[in-house]
Amino acid sequence: MEATERARFTAEVQGCLKRNFILEGLSSDQDRGKVAEIKVSISASGVVQYLGMKKSTGNERLDRQVQNAARRCKKVGPAPKSIGNSWAAGVLVKFRPDA
Repeated sequence: MEATERARFTAEVQGCLKRNFILEGLSSDQDRGKVAEIKVSISASGVVQYLGMKKSTGNERLDRQVQNAARRCKKVGPAPKSIGNSWAAGVLVKFRPDA
């Protein structure tokens, strides 16, 4: 059950990033297949804070837009009890802008 809760919560965080991602100044083929890995802090109550880029997409402009999406993603639902406040110190999230 814990793995399922963790996967569901991770998907919620990725969904928040996707909803807040704005592709500006780039064509959609410039983000195709790119993956960024960012570090975010998520409190037990669901408050999201961007901590940094851990793996670049290889495109500086696209990286900035991923970072901006993370900053705009202020809150998700409360963390499952199995996660609790363990993500407050930071967790890596993979994000594909084109997914």
